[in-house]
Amino acid sequence: MNQYGLLKTLQVTHEGTFVSGEQISNISINDFSRQTQYWTLRLSVKDNAKHVGGLTLYGKGFGNHNQDINFRFYYL
Repeated sequence: MNQYGLLKTLQVTHEGTFVSGEQISNISINDFSRQTQYWTLRLSVKDNAKHVGGLTLYGKGFGNHNQDINFRFYYL
């Protein structure tokens, strides 16, 4: 079992989508409908990505960062 990991943050703002401060998409909060009852957050690795092989999410007690997965939603 691998036990390493990087702590990442995902932000969707009026300017775009960012992972740990680096812009990864031009999709902004304005592209989301406020009328929908729910949104889906999907984390994946594309088949043609530079590092193909999966994605592991760690919670408290695993990996380099001993914390649970935190999700905070702010719509400002």
